[in-house]
Amino acid sequence: MKSEELRNIKEVGEDKRKRVLFANPRRNTTTNQVPHMGLAILASILKKRGHEILVVDYNLIPDAPNIPSFIRKFKPDVIGITIYTANTKEADKIIGDSKIFAPNTPLIVGGPHPTLYYDESQKDNRIDYIVRGEAELVIMDLVENAKKEKIASIIQARERVNPDDVPYPEYKVFYKWQYIRGYSIMTSRGCPYRCSFCPVVSVSGKLWRVRAPESCIREIEHAMKEISPNLHILVQDDNPLVDKNRFYRFLRIYAERIGLRLSVTNIRADDVNDELLTLLKKANCNSVGLGVEHAHPEVFKLINKGETLEQIEKAANLVRNHGMLLSLCFVIGLPGDNIRRIRASIEFAKKLKPDSIYWNSVMPYRSTSIRAWFGKHGTLYNEIGHTSLAEGSFMANEPVVETPDFTKEERIKAHYLCLFETIDDKLKLGKSILIFLEAAKYQLYSEFFYWLPRAVIKEIKNTRSLIEKAHDYSKREGVKAMLERMIFLMKSRNAEN
Repeated sequence: MKSEELRNIKEVGEDKRKRVLFANPRRNTTTNQVPHMGLAILASILKKRGHEILVVDYNLIPDAPNIPSFIRKFKPDVIGITIYTANTKEADKIIGDSKIFAPNTPLIVGGPHPTLYYDESQKDNRIDYIVRGEAELVIMDLVENAKKEKIASIIQARERVNPDDVPYPEYKVFYKWQYIRGYSIMTSRGCPYRCSFCPVVSVSGKLWRVRAPESCIREIEHAMKEISPNLHILVQDDNPLVDKNRFYRFLRIYAERIGLRLSVTNIRADDVNDELLTLLKKANCNSVGLGVEHAHPEVFKLINKGETLEQIEKAANLVRNHGMLLSLCFVIGLPGDNIRRIRASIEFAKKLKPDSIYWNSVMPYRSTSIRAWFGKHGTLYNEIGHTSLAEGSFMANEPVVETPDFTKEERIKAHYLCLFETIDDKLKLGKSILIFLEAAKYQLYSEFFYWLPRAVIKEIKNTRSLIEKAHDYSKREGVKAMLERMIFLMKSRNAEN
């Protein structure tokens, strides 16, 4: 299928229409209030074709019934599952249930994990099709001709899709779509940079492909009418500012016609300037996140970011000068890192005084250059089922790499050291005893008592901030809606635990 054909999708006859069940397995580390955009786009394509679609997003609705319940009621002709390396265990459960309760139903898997680890997925005889990379140009033919296979077939589009050809995502086919208040959009796809730890190029491609700003704005206006006028818009490009003028135009139109709360991910420090920050503020974006990754010069040099620590510090100060919130992302355990060098990242974070920090564990995904480095200089363990994300519990993830200069135990100790020294939000006062016991394992007594009084002060500030957010929500959507939202969030957190 050619990309331009997505602009004029024709319905199939009733005898060829199918019922398609998509699932996004939950990650144990996070509850994401933003629905899965990729599945919504595929749902839109198939719905235009005349098929009936149901999407169950367990990150959006963690307490949703299990897959057998949906299989019994919806009776799908095809089942599709998107998989990340971090949620392969949850995906395996859904695959197993699908095999038991719908043994004759073709099963398709896609997403970042099957794209990078397609050979591992092919070993699973419960899977019939593996989609590598973007699925927009193959999904119609795949669904309409799907059948049970003895060995999973690998499907990959012959060309990259033009983002301007892709129809708007369809979210009304999501289970409990009425709870959606976060809306993600990509104004571009791909990234021309090759950071050593990032697999984006293998998933989205190095070719940077853009959407017209006006098209993006029309999509958001459509979402405001179809879903809610009170959405939080998240621009989730791999690299939104390759063409600054194009993105500046998007921000100007957004400020004029939308004005909803806005977040923009993956802003590079060397793209931050006064003009960008002024436009972001006018567009109702009050925070900027910067990827530092590591502040030790020798470690930073090996990342191949194409920017400098001085540029990152300058960008952080500019964000502060514009009165915006600042968040920083770091990676623990990169090539060249050790228990001594991680101190540079801690001190850099303290110097910049961010409002939030994300301490991630290094994850040597396939296709990344750090994987080859660890294969040569250290030991690689099985990363499948593990996550690099610094969300959810404060407990350290089991390291999937180690080197003679940075052992597994030291990597776990470094994780706690970073959390204590920067008063990380994942360290909750209500779990102080458990936190102390973890600190004791690694003889981090002074770090624990450094954290404790500062955590009390931060908890008070965070409580005040939550009250303000609840008040703002009630003003936008009413007290009843606010209470319903609070109950929904509490249920979601309980489902995580």
